[in-house]
Amino acid sequence: MTEQKTDDNVISLNIKELFDNSPSSVFYYISDIHIDDRLSKLEEDAKVWEKYVLTVTDELVANISNEHKNNYILIAGDISNHIVISELFFHCLKKSLADRTDVTVISILGNHEFWDKKFRENKSSVDEVIYEYRKIAAKYGFYFLHNDIFCKIEGKPTIITEQEIFGLSAANLREKLINATDIILGSIAYSSEGKIYTAKSGLYYDLEIVNEIFEKILCNSFRNIYYKYIEATKGMKTIVMTHMGVIDWLGEEKYEDDKIYIAGHTHRNRQLNNGSSILFQDNQIGHSGKYSLKAFTITDDGTVLKRALA
Repeated sequence: MTEQKTDDNVISLNIKELFDNSPSSVFYYISDIHIDDRLSKLEEDAKVWEKYVLTVTDELVANISNEHKNNYILIAGDISNHIVISELFFHCLKKSLADRTDVTVISILGNHEFWDKKFRENKSSVDEVIYEYRKIAAKYGFYFLHNDIFCKIEGKPTIITEQEIFGLSAANLREKLINATDIILGSIAYSSEGKIYTAKSGLYYDLEIVNEIFEKILCNSFRNIYYKYIEATKGMKTIVMTHMGVIDWLGEEKYEDDKIYIAGHTHRNRQLNNGSSILFQDNQIGHSGKYSLKAFTITDDGTVLKRALA
């Protein structure tokens, strides 16, 4: 796979061109929002913070075209170090989407979601952390994936859980997905194969929640799901959204045909494209970047990918 320029004038289409082929769905994506960094520079006042975050979410939603009725916002982790601020972001995003019934929000964990002090003080397990974020997402009508698959079956949003995936053969999983649309496997994916950032280096703040041994177990669990997903969706244009880059959880930068990968974490934006698979790791906002969405669409025949700035 060759790395393409990330100059938006080179790789982007305008919004009008994005809709030329009447795409079935448009996927807007963002990662590494790190909204704590901006809030820390403001007065410590709940109303001031909410006003600021609402300004951010209003700007993001304003990027979403009104011309289409099936849009997604995919959030690839690292909204905040604090669960209460993540909830504030979801609260404001829900407000900004008040009149947009056409938008589905799907999020995953980043490593910074483990950093909340309350998780360390309570000696929370990974399952407890996941539960807390699932609960918040559900409160606002959003979807949260952790080793789960989102898809639409006969137009109805459906979650195939981690437990269900493990209980199915690849052939049976394919039977479930063969007529589905908008198929997304989502997870933090973890980083046991990372060369620099792992549990040992403080990736999850400390070793209380995720230590080196457990990181390997968690990473292996995701890989097993990923391999089954790849086998089950062979020849189908589907999405893999992880916070960590492929090399961090797979040990090599290998991208499967017909897959669109979305990732974050590095704060070094890039896009890879070999024609049959694409990586969008190019909208990591980081600690000082401009908040904006980027977008892509999969056309109705499932074979043509177009890329655009929102």
